Parts: sequence; structure tokens; C-alpha cells
Amino acid sequence: MKIFIKKIYNKSIFKLFNVIFYFYDFINRILTLGLDFFLRKKVSNFLFYSSSTNLLDLACGTSDSIYCFFNSFSSFKNIIGIDLSKNMIFISKIKFYKLLNFYNVYFKIFNFLKLKKTNILFFSNITIMFGIRNILNITKSLLCFRSILIKKGRILILEFSLPSILIFRFFFIFYIRVVMPFFFSFFSYFSYLYLSRSIESFCNENKFLFLYKKVNFSNCFLKKFAFGSINFYLGVKF
Repeated sequence: MKIFIKKIYNKSIFKLFNVIFYFYDFINRILTLGLDFFLRKKVSNFLFYSSSTNLLDLACGTSDSIYCFFNSFSSFKNIIGIDLSKNMIFISKIKFYKLLNFYNVYFKIFNFLKLKKTNILFFSNITIMFGIRNILNITKSLLCFRSILIKKGRILILEFSLPSILIFRFFFIFYIRVVMPFFFSFFSYFSYLYLSRSIESFCNENKFLFLYKKVNFSNCFLKKFAFGSINFYLGVKF
């Protein structure tokens, strides 16, 4: 399975997202059984707020998270969403068309693994909603993200995971292997195949939390949702 994921990544999964961009929000609703927007609002409660708060949303997709964060706290100094999918960024700009000229909300097509302290703002918050599993070298990425956080800055990640309790794991795997193909057959079965297998191959919650600590994030915190099928990870830079 990991070989499959690696091959897909090498072919550029972002081309895949350029294909399914129009249905991306709907796909998220199906994957999370409608919980994704509710969970993004939950995450917004853990953001580090101040008068000079900058927020960077990585793998922003169609900017559902930014829209949610903006509604929770509209006084951000800057909100920046970056993604490698040009079509996702296009949808994001449409969503925020009326806000772009009045608030500091920006969207860029950019590879966040190339972020450097010399050419980017320092951020109070870095968020990644359902996108960290698309990265092959997670440790290297977390180190990169930590380098552009301010002191007491937070990294907040929401991601799918296989539930640890066997009965819930069984039903979750049944859902992504049997139920979901019906919905994805109307869009792109290849897209479904990648998304479902990337969920199954992603590291468990304890291993991921260990990676947080390995790159020196403090106050590491894990909260499980939907019987452990979706996990929220918080880390603070000191």
C-alpha cells in the first residue's frame, strides 16, 4: 500500500486534486459524514489569538478552514492559504472575492516544503486540515513549519486515522472500502482509491504525536473525534 501511495505522489497528487476540485467540498462532506465543518470550528477554539495574529493554512484546498477561522476571529493581521492545486486556489479566491480587497486574506499556489524564513512572514498559527497525510517526509515538514512559527505559535492539524478500537475500525474500513466507492464512481474512482488508501496507510495517532515531540513542539495535545477516525493534533513552539 505504501508503494502505491509513493507512486501516486510521484505522479503528483496535486494533478489529481486539480481534477476533483469542483466536487472537493462535497467529497469532504462524504468522507467525514458531514462533520468536517463542525470540526474546523472546534479547531478554531485552539488558535493563538493576539493583535498581530498571522495564520497560514497549508494545503488549504477550497479554503473551508480559512472561511471558518475568519468567521471565528475576523481581526487577523494576515491570513494566507497555500496549495499546489491551481484549481483549488481558484475556488478559494471566488469564495473570498468580496473580502480580498478589504481584509488581509491571500491565496498562493506554492509548495510549502520550500518555505524559508527569509522569504515568508512568521506566523502565530499554522493549520493543516486533512492534508498532512499527503506528505511523504512528515518529520522534515514539521521542522520546516516550526521554523516559521513565532514563540508560543501553534501548529494545528486535523487528519483521518484508523480507529484503535476494533469494532469502530471495522466499520470505518467498511465505509471507506465499500460504501464510498458508490459515491466516487460518479466522479473519479482513481481519486477515491488514492484518498482511501492514503487514510489507511497514514501513521497512527501515537506515532504522529511522537513526531510532534521529536521536532521539539511542546504542550502536545491529541483529541479524537468520530470514535478515533478523525484526530486533532496541537503543538506549541517555545
